[in-house]
Amino acid sequence: MAELLETAIADIRRQGYDPAALADESCVRAFADVLEPGSHTWDLVAEAVAATPPDVGLADRILRTRLTFENNRNPHIASFEQDVRIARDSWAQGHRIGSDAFLLAVGPVRPALFRAQTAAVEAVEAALSDACELADLPRRADELRGRAGRARTRWGSGRLERRTAELDSRAAALTAGRAERAERTQQRVARFVADMAATVALFNGTFGIDGRRP
Repeated sequence: MAELLETAIADIRRQGYDPAALADESCVRAFADVLEPGSHTWDLVAEAVAATPPDVGLADRILRTRLTFENNRNPHIASFEQDVRIARDSWAQGHRIGSDAFLLAVGPVRPALFRAQTAAVEAVEAALSDACELADLPRRADELRGRAGRARTRWGSGRLERRTAELDSRAAALTAGRAERAERTQQRVARFVADMAATVALFNGTFGIDGRRP
């Protein structure tokens, strides 16, 4: 993401505009409003999955209840996308101003943010699914053991015992792979969070956001 933003900044300069001079433009502040809440949410997710033990349930709740880069849940995204569409029309009509150059250059970064977070989101969801399954397996296995003990036929008892053994085997496999899954989730989240930190730092430093936001 940082590399994509860097390319966008270079494009603004090629159009003849100084990015630092655009800091007071509303479109620059609008994009900061997309970046900052989403980045903060992912910082919280990273803390949750890095906990001992990893709290993927909390990570999932954070992703479902706080602003990320998901298109339909962040009101700042809709506003920014509308600005991009207006800038595209204005540029096509020959009206060339710095704010439109910014919007056209940075516009593609916005959907790329959503695509970039997908792998980390999927890692959290997969880890949570496995954790929920593992937590429920003992109950299911105990229930089958009880039914096997009450079965009226040897065939019925044997079938339930085989199913119980399958559940026990699945639980053992999930338990054995728990550390590996946790590490994989942590790595994917950490990779995205590091990229976002670099992206936010580049954006704020280039456009002087830290010094100008109220």
